[in-house]
Amino acid sequence: MASGPNMMDPICLVENDNDLLSVNQEALQILEKISQPLVVVAIVGLYRTGKSYLMNRLKGQNNGFPLGSTVQSKTKGIWMWCVPHPSKSDHTLVLLDTEGLGDVEKGDPKNDSWIFALTVLLCSSFVYNSMNTINHQALEQLHYVTELTELIRAKSSSRSGVLEDSTEFVSFFPDFIWTVRDFTLELMLNGHPITEDEYLENALKLIPGKNPKAQTSNLPRECIRHFFPTRKCFVFDRPTNDKELLADIENVSEDQLDPKFLEQTKNFCSYIFTNAKTKTLREGITVTGNRLRTLVVTYVDTINTGAVPCLENAVTTLAQLENSAAVQKAADHYSEQMAQQLRLPTDTLQELLEVHAACEREAIAIFMECSFKDENQEFQKNLVEIIKDKKEGFLLQNEQASVKYCQAKLQELSKALMENISAGTFSVPGGHELYRKAKGMVESEYCQVPRKGVKANEVLQNFLLSQVAIEKSILQADKALSDGEKAVVEEQARRETAEREQELLKQKLQELEQQTAARQRSLQENIAQLTEKLARRREKQLREQNMMLEHKLKVQEALLKEGFRKKSEEMNAEINHLKNMIDNTKDDDTPWLAVALDKFGKEISSLLCTPGKLLGHIANEILLNFLLSQVAIEKSILQADKALSDGEKAVVEEQARRETAEREQELLKQKLQELEQQTEARQRSLQENIAQLTKKLARRREKQLREQNMMLEHKLKANEVLQNFLLSQVAIEISILQADKALSDGEKAVAEEQARRETAEREQELLKQKLQELEQQTEARQRSLQENIALLTEKLASRREKLLREHNMTLEHKLKVQEALLKEGFRKKSEEMNAEINRLKNMIDNTKDDDTSWLAVALDKFGKKISSLLCAPVKLLGHIVSGVSSLFKMKLLFF
Repeated sequence: MASGPNMMDPICLVENDNDLLSVNQEALQILEKISQPLVVVAIVGLYRTGKSYLMNRLKGQNNGFPLGSTVQSKTKGIWMWCVPHPSKSDHTLVLLDTEGLGDVEKGDPKNDSWIFALTVLLCSSFVYNSMNTINHQALEQLHYVTELTELIRAKSSSRSGVLEDSTEFVSFFPDFIWTVRDFTLELMLNGHPITEDEYLENALKLIPGKNPKAQTSNLPRECIRHFFPTRKCFVFDRPTNDKELLADIENVSEDQLDPKFLEQTKNFCSYIFTNAKTKTLREGITVTGNRLRTLVVTYVDTINTGAVPCLENAVTTLAQLENSAAVQKAADHYSEQMAQQLRLPTDTLQELLEVHAACEREAIAIFMECSFKDENQEFQKNLVEIIKDKKEGFLLQNEQASVKYCQAKLQELSKALMENISAGTFSVPGGHELYRKAKGMVESEYCQVPRKGVKANEVLQNFLLSQVAIEKSILQADKALSDGEKAVVEEQARRETAEREQELLKQKLQELEQQTAARQRSLQENIAQLTEKLARRREKQLREQNMMLEHKLKVQEALLKEGFRKKSEEMNAEINHLKNMIDNTKDDDTPWLAVALDKFGKEISSLLCTPGKLLGHIANEILLNFLLSQVAIEKSILQADKALSDGEKAVVEEQARRETAEREQELLKQKLQELEQQTEARQRSLQENIAQLTKKLARRREKQLREQNMMLEHKLKANEVLQNFLLSQVAIEISILQADKALSDGEKAVAEEQARRETAEREQELLKQKLQELEQQTEARQRSLQENIALLTEKLASRREKLLREHNMTLEHKLKVQEALLKEGFRKKSEEMNAEINRLKNMIDNTKDDDTSWLAVALDKFGKKISSLLCAPVKLLGHIVSGVSSLFKMKLLFF
């Protein structure tokens, strides 16, 4: 759509009938028509708390979503209102109003949990609405947030547990906004004024204590802090103290409402319009109306089957639909642009291919923009094949247009010629000369016709071939010429025909070269745009993962400051998991990108490329075929030449055969020389690639080692800070212990001993953790090294096999030529080929021997060099273990 929709009234999106969710088809049709990105703001909360009024104010109205003044909930299911975004003209604002939670008329309380989870999945800003204050009761009523780990899955893999899933919630959960209605307290803390956001963060602080009641109270606080990194709070005064006005608030004018309430409402709306973000999925996939439609249907269908909605599965379903549509959109754009820009017939093939390249580039860009999660590039390969077929169609249309136009022009230009032939104008002495002049005039005028297209020469050739029999009959009837002159004229006609065929073959060769170059450009364009897209995708993944890690570290730091040391330590597993994800994404630089592009390039090449590699040979073979076509002509002329004796004619024939054989020999030598040059070039390229890859991998490993050591050092310092903090408390604890008169001296001594033992155990645990992290990093480096060497080995072996196949093919061809020369009696020339054949055999032997020389040595040297960089810290591990054990035992004995 050019602009966002402006619905006059809201419509039910998800119906909730007898605790069964279903999607309203009319609402889906509205979403399907929205191609703009969406900002989705949803509100949830207990029923009868004024949620719908706030949503109406975002639309700039007092009414819209149904309001009510009774104890009965008005909204059922999830209602939707799509309106133009007030400050982002290229976005659509989607308002979602949900049925009230905790409605006593509901049969199954689980239904509330599904409404809550579904709303979290659909929106980009999640507004939780409550009354009066954020206290213990308000947080208990928000228990739905604690069930999200059971109601939402991030990944479909059965191996991904709750820990991994909940860690990744941060990457796609909406912003959290808590609106507190009828707020009567002062925003003060410890005698100092605080902001609304500080009020929320203070309310979310954990309650000290290990008793079940404290743990239960802390659970919703922890979930909000863990799952929603962006949090905001707004408090609202009571709109009016007049109960009658409150009961009919949708019809109350603004001058009858509390000015402070109006200002607070304005601030809330302004924040939403300015800060509410666009709805996105993992890796920054923007959600449009049509995409939201697919997500709603997928999630609701999953819930109704009794399964848990999974973001990864939903994105996969969405990708299948969107990528198919992206292929169609790109293909349609290509067809439209080609039809608009082409003027058939084109003067040359190159003209058409240049338009094709420009249109293809635009089509690929459209596909890249509209597609996502194209695993193995299946949809892009489909697009390549479709565009290839469409291009072939345009090529055929171009040829047909050229043929039609040229035939029409020739028919027009040759009309007088054909009439004279029919009238017998040329059936007179000297008629052949008159005919040739008339035919030459037709050719000359035809050549002056502009934009005849790619089939101009072929159509002319066919026309001239159709005249051969006519010209021969005119020639034979021309009594002004002797038999010898007629023979010469016939020979000249045959020569001209052969030359025209030669010219036609050259044109076909040139067009074949142009098409091959076009295919190569197409392959490069596909790979270039795919490379750019994959690199952007990897950057987005890293940003998401770093954002999640940063959030988790902040939560951990807050827990430590609040005195929840154990909970802070429990987060280490999540943080380490995130760090491993980041390391894996960084490590994927060579494997997934290079392998994907290499595989894609090979598959696309198989779709695009024809035997264009033989172009140089085709050119030479065309020349040879032309010369061979002249052999019979030359022989007939020779036989008719009465100035030569039979012996002289035999000598001339033998000389001609020898020259033909020498030309074939020269052609074969040229083929062999070109093949050897290509082989040497590939060999040099292979060795250069190995050298560059080795340097690149070594540099990359060194950089990763520095980053990982820096991260390890940072983490160890954090643990040491914690340990130092605990050690600093030892003296304090001992002084408190000594002052405690409730304990005897013996009990004090036991307590001191226990404190020292706990300190020693913590030091032991810290050292063990250091050791474990070093081992994990070393194993990760080793695995990465093995993967890189395996990839390199496979690639080099594949190239070596190709070289061997080419060498063997050349040798086999050379042996056949030698055998043919021997059979034809050219023994000397056959023996002269031995040097070339022996050189080929040596090349094959050297390539085979390279299996253990340059390949094995290069890999061995590469492996040792990288291993020395990776594995140095491992040698110290045994000494560290022994030292840790000895120190620990000595400390225990001392105590």
